[in-house]
Amino acid sequence: MHRHLSPASLLALIALLTSSALATAADPQAPRAATEPKKLCVLLAFDTESNLSESLQVDRKRMNACLDRVLKRQPPGSYEVKELVGKNATRGEILAYFRDPKLKVGPETALVFIYGGHGVTDDKLGHCLDLTYGGPLVRAELRQAMEKRNPRLAVLLTDCCSTRSPNPVKTKGKYDDVKTATRDASLFNALFMESRGTVDITAATGNASWGDDVNGGLFTRVLCRQLLAPPPRSGNEGTAAWKTFFNKLQKATEDEFQVWKKQVEAADRGTEGERGEIVDAKTQKPQAYVLPQAFAVVGLANKLSQPFKIEYRWPGQKEWKVTDVPVNGKVPLFVEVENPGAEGGKLELRFAGKDRVFLVKSKLWKGRGDPSFADGQLTEIGRGK
Repeated sequence: MHRHLSPASLLALIALLTSSALATAADPQAPRAATEPKKLCVLLAFDTESNLSESLQVDRKRMNACLDRVLKRQPPGSYEVKELVGKNATRGEILAYFRDPKLKVGPETALVFIYGGHGVTDDKLGHCLDLTYGGPLVRAELRQAMEKRNPRLAVLLTDCCSTRSPNPVKTKGKYDDVKTATRDASLFNALFMESRGTVDITAATGNASWGDDVNGGLFTRVLCRQLLAPPPRSGNEGTAAWKTFFNKLQKATEDEFQVWKKQVEAADRGTEGERGEIVDAKTQKPQAYVLPQAFAVVGLANKLSQPFKIEYRWPGQKEWKVTDVPVNGKVPLFVEVENPGAEGGKLELRFAGKDRVFLVKSKLWKGRGDPSFADGQLTEIGRGK
């Protein structure tokens, strides 16, 4: 049962607050214990029919070897891996996999897509996978198809260029763009088994994705190396793990590019000792379109007969923020959490112009976009019976 404050007016409320605490309701939307085991569904797509064939064959072998090492530690039946290679790596086949009703996607399922091939950025459509057969696949369309299945986690990792196309990209079909922004010893588990939300990362920011026929793509090399690395000692879970992982992945790819560029440009060619190939780029910097987010959230409800102003600040903040809470108003107060624990932090609240401060418990929320009032720990300021 909710506890309510009982003032006749806002002034009376403030007076009563000298001896009463703000009422924090029980959480009616507390997450239920998982009723099914966690599952991982991985789709690999390598466009080996393109002019990157030799390099992509290397990437394919490397990625499969990487997955073999990490997946063999998972319980039998907890994962499946499918490949679309060459002429089978098409827009239609990729979308069909994620839209197939036979693909059982529950609340504890993670969907993972890994791609190697060409990519291009269109001014209207955004980033696209520029497939040899079946036409280009708009990245946002693919992400939407994955998110529509409501998985626990959706991950897109693509080793391809993101340079702008001089000509408009022509693609089949229409779609609605989606604007989204461990305790286990394995980093892989922290990223893929403990996380929730959407992860969308590509190999380069508005530029080419580099590689060679001997060792494959630079991004894929670094990605596999990072996935097989030991987990950070801090034991960051889920949301924080992906952000930490991406920061390291981004820097490691930039470093790998610099070493690789020097080697390529310094290499001797032929018997006359000519200078090696010129790499027309200064860096290769992976880009994250979407990373998981976590917020500490309080849902503040006004049950009084008049509006009021409330001041608040989160742990670590020095400045107070102020917001108006209208009659019957429902206001979400939230802050992004970098290293979420079992629950959100406590919010400091005080009525505008008053000194007394009250601590209110928050609720940890992981989702897409900004949290709403309903996502927070309900705290009511209202009149009693």
